[in-house]
Amino acid sequence: MPLTTENARRLLEQDHDVTEVTQGGNAMGHYLEARLTDGRAVQIDFHDNPAWKDTDRLAGRIEVSYANRPQAEWQYDDNDMADREHTVIDPADPAAGKTLAKAVEGWERAGGLHTARAAGTSHLAANQPPEEYAYRWRKPGDPDRHIAYLSTAFDRDQAMKARENAGYVVTKVDEDPAVLYEQHRKASCMRASHILERYESPDQDAVRILHGIVGEVNAHDPENDIATYLAYPSDKAVQIAGDGLTSADIAEKREMGGWDPRKDPLMHINAQGDWTGITQQQADQIVWDNRDEILTRASYDSELSTWTLHQLDQLKEPQPTQSLDRDRPEPDHKAPAQADSTTKRHGPRL
Repeated sequence: MPLTTENARRLLEQDHDVTEVTQGGNAMGHYLEARLTDGRAVQIDFHDNPAWKDTDRLAGRIEVSYANRPQAEWQYDDNDMADREHTVIDPADPAAGKTLAKAVEGWERAGGLHTARAAGTSHLAANQPPEEYAYRWRKPGDPDRHIAYLSTAFDRDQAMKARENAGYVVTKVDEDPAVLYEQHRKASCMRASHILERYESPDQDAVRILHGIVGEVNAHDPENDIATYLAYPSDKAVQIAGDGLTSADIAEKREMGGWDPRKDPLMHINAQGDWTGITQQQADQIVWDNRDEILTRASYDSELSTWTLHQLDQLKEPQPTQSLDRDRPEPDHKAPAQADSTTKRHGPRL
């Protein structure tokens, strides 16, 4: 799923070090500005103004820039913007959300902010599995306990102090964070699977998370058949999924699958390896219908980001009117079979 203004804003609003997200427009297109708790800011320009598509060198890209103060407080001097290289993101890249998250977290850390990081990242940060230190935190009176993983004891202690000063209850973790992460990953995926079983229709937040998991697990292991659930923007499909294929190969896959990039917004690779055209709604339905399998594969991905776990931990039980028939069988959480060397590849390395 391409990174859009809407889902980028949703990620920013979930970041505990972001106090406000504003949306606006300029000559290049739409932008978001996130104000951080220490008064600095991050601006995300989407470069989506069609009038500039032939002259804007970043047309169709997302640009992340870093400011020492939000625009409303600019003094129009050299101190408004930070002397930090901008981050440019391709919104069609399956890892675009993680890249944005990492960029935001980097600027937060540059100013001494060390928040709890449980896909995404600040929480936005696409943290890799922990190696050293962790702590738990929660709001007073809130039974939910969140786990944050840090790379050094200093980072952990600073993060705990910041959370405590903000009114949270914090507890240092004595267990081996690597073991804790393993347990956390499996428990989060199983809990999410049980929650989503109870929905009678697709939940949009869950669908977004599932798309992210598919892209992340596939990036970690391109041989994994989870790539069957990927969908590619039609204007980027040949570039992304056609890597290593000849023009004749691509033409054959288009003919067999019926994909028409002029009409179809997305391209999907079916079980036979042919390229078919689908809508966003169909792409969402694919991951929703296969949510149990996707979450099972995620539970066995030892590189699954702590941000993804954080997002799974935030999933809520459906309201009573949304509950599914409880007679639906519970998902079978067996370890996915390892793909052998003859398994057909899907996606970018097909």
